[in-house]
Amino acid sequence: RADPTVVLTALQQDGTSLQYAPMLNAAHDIVLEAVKRNGAALKYACQALQVDRGVVLAAVRQSGVALQYVDEVLRVDKDVVLTAVKQNGLALQFAPKLCDDSEVVFAAVRQNGHALQYAGCERLTDFDLIAAAIDWAMAKGQEVEAASFLKMATPPLNQDPRLIDRAGLSLIQASEGQKHLPPLVLPSVSA
Repeated sequence: RADPTVVLTALQQDGTSLQYAPMLNAAHDIVLEAVKRNGAALKYACQALQVDRGVVLAAVRQSGVALQYVDEVLRVDKDVVLTAVKQNGLALQFAPKLCDDSEVVFAAVRQNGHALQYAGCERLTDFDLIAAAIDWAMAKGQEVEAASFLKMATPPLNQDPRLIDRAGLSLIQASEGQKHLPPLVLPSVSA
């Protein structure tokens, strides 16, 4: 367990093997090798390496969600967060201080439309962002998700005919007597 050669051999199979060698969790080269194999290995690195920009960037390049193990100091670093969300858009959930940053949120949603759920309220008024989420879902054949992304948009954006059409939907408003019900979204019928 304390032999760096044995640990490096184990890390070549699985970066998270670092958890079994806590006495080496401060060894820069070993931790760097571990996170290159599996970004989640950052969880087992010492605090000093969880704020080491090079180690952190290697981890989030391999697995964007490794951002959850990054020290708070670097979770607000736009370059680190951009690297993470470009690898896995859902990493946005671990960077709440950047959830209203347009560039970061767009990168996250383009990578994974479900990242829209972690966008700040301010972003949910952005036509282009909602359109990007819908486009992501439609490209994957996920019409149900496209409809749910449309519903996440703030009014009146969630009623925008261009977005409704983009999602391949038609919107039927609830009658006057049923205003408490949400709008009913049905698949559109092509002629």
